[in-house]
Amino acid sequence: MVSFLKGDGGIALVTGLRRTGKTSLVLTALNVADIPHVLVDGYALATEPYIDRVDFLRLLERSINRLLGERKSSREKLQEVLKAVRGLRLNRILGFSEGVSQ
Repeated sequence: MVSFLKGDGGIALVTGLRRTGKTSLVLTALNVADIPHVLVDGYALATEPYIDRVDFLRLLERSINRLLGERKSSREKLQEVLKAVRGLRLNRILGFSEGVSQ
């Protein structure tokens, strides 16, 4: 898996039964390969009957802030990429905050 991640790219689909280590496998491979990544864990919203855009953006915000806190070297590069995303507002202190455009 590490070789695949360090390769030319592509999409990897990891499937399996619940609670068999799929996420752990992917996270371990990403860490071993030293690849910056953002994990958006939709399970955090599983109890919600309806997930709107703001809920998703808050979840994404937490994930991106975690990356920015762990990898200071990725901060400027990630902020440049995020500036191009419509509906997001960058915050110098936290690194990222959701801004819902109407």
